[in-house]
Amino acid sequence: MRLIILTTVALVAAVPALAQQSPASLSNGEGPVGTGGAGVPLSKKPANLAPLPSGSVIAPRLPSPSLGENATAKDYLKAARTAISQGELGMAQEALERAETWVLDRSVRPSQVRNQITDPVVEEISDALRALAANNAAEAQRRIDAALGKL
Repeated sequence: MRLIILTTVALVAAVPALAQQSPASLSNGEGPVGTGGAGVPLSKKPANLAPLPSGSVIAPRLPSPSLGENATAKDYLKAARTAISQGELGMAQEALERAETWVLDRSVRPSQVRNQITDPVVEEISDALRALAANNAAEAQRRIDAALGKL
């Protein structure tokens, strides 16, 4: 009985030590995984937009556009446009995703929750994201301009 208790105590003491091991690196060697926030490197390239990711299934953290908490979809689209012109495609992706989320935010009746949103602005933003995935910055810019024109 004493042996069982000592073994249990030893195992319970070892579990926290295992949980505190240093995090593993990303498969592309870009730094620790699971540290959240500052431990994961920022990516200047768009991530996980293609149907089949070619590298790690863990997307790198994308840089956030420097906009306040009261930013609108239009602000995010303008930030995406600027980021593309500066070659910051990761930031452009983040800004486009935030603009899309802003446009998709809606209030509906419970019976209409399953109805897909058919908004031309959402379509343009989705097309801009697909253009980024295809490394077509000019097409992404055109789609962003079209979305801005529809807001």
